[in-house]
Amino acid sequence: MNVVDNPWAINAVCALLVTIHAVTTGLGKVPNVWKDFLDADRGLQASIYLGLLGGAAIVAGFAGVVVVFGLSATSIRFRQLRISGGKSLAANWASTSSSGLSATGLSLLASILVPTALLFIAPWLFELAILFIVHSSVRLIWLLRSIIEVVRIDDIAIMREFNKKSLAELPWHE
Repeated sequence: MNVVDNPWAINAVCALLVTIHAVTTGLGKVPNVWKDFLDADRGLQASIYLGLLGGAAIVAGFAGVVVVFGLSATSIRFRQLRISGGKSLAANWASTSSSGLSATGLSLLASILVPTALLFIAPWLFELAILFIVHSSVRLIWLLRSIIEVVRIDDIAIMREFNKKSLAELPWHE
């Protein structure tokens, strides 16, 4: 399976990894890396979860800007990119926004769980949110670099056309 064309598979693997981590921790097979955090002040815990929510929202918002730029550009090269990219490009563009928004939701849910008896679930949601943000950010940077390259190629073509001289302007034509 090509991970470039299947961003949802990466999110599924992230969810599976966090689930395995939570279960093996619960069974005592691995140390609980969240124990000290869970013993800390609940206000501090909620603040950290909400802080990640802010970062996740920024990533999701930036992803939206990149997608809108890619969808609204009207040059021939952008049209070719969108046509040749097809479902793969659509999945990648949607993934960058949805992964960031999912991380936002997970962070919010983690903060909501802080004052409840389900507090022990919050760190696992937080961990998954971090993985979603990392995945979204890496994919977003990869897409952004591709879009920048298309813009660069467009700029080169425009400048070549601008710098063309007519035969009448050449020095040996007098």
